[in-house]
Amino acid sequence: MKIRYNIAQGSYQLSRLTIDLSKEAQVRLSWFDYYRNHQHNARLTCRHFGISPQTFYHWQKRYDPHHRKTLETRSCRPKRVRQPTYTLAQIEAVRKVRECYPHGSKDKLAVVNFNRYSKRNAKKRKSKLFVLPPRSLQLNGTVKRANRTHAEEFYEVIDSTFDLADIRPELLQ
Repeated sequence: MKIRYNIAQGSYQLSRLTIDLSKEAQVRLSWFDYYRNHQHNARLTCRHFGISPQTFYHWQKRYDPHHRKTLETRSCRPKRVRQPTYTLAQIEAVRKVRECYPHGSKDKLAVVNFNRYSKRNAKKRKSKLFVLPPRSLQLNGTVKRANRTHAEEFYEVIDSTFDLADIRPELLQ
């Protein structure tokens, strides 16, 4: 038998097994060494290391003795992240509306945009836009909150008398 190389056969595979592991992975590896040395008793291993059986079985399912990197923690980040569906023009439009209404939340801004576009569409179709009030304040509790919000935020920003006689000509246009 001739010796062709001065490296023993299989030493390359053995060198690959000595991968640098993190401290957490080394602890998990010690779990499985203890588990193998004590007749594969999982509950005894859990009691010895002070871990829950659920944790042990979770890592046992992932553990591959030939690939020690399976004991490393993986990233929790999703593999596919949802991409934005809005355009730069939409972002700019929202920014302009927020500059006009600095106290507006998402819901209030949606109402402002709805009112703005519904008035435009009503003018294009030459039809009247009717806003129906709720039957009573007792039936719709959010009306009280909306009235308070309008009083605190909307009426403070807009300079107007809000008298019906002053507003009526503007509404009829």
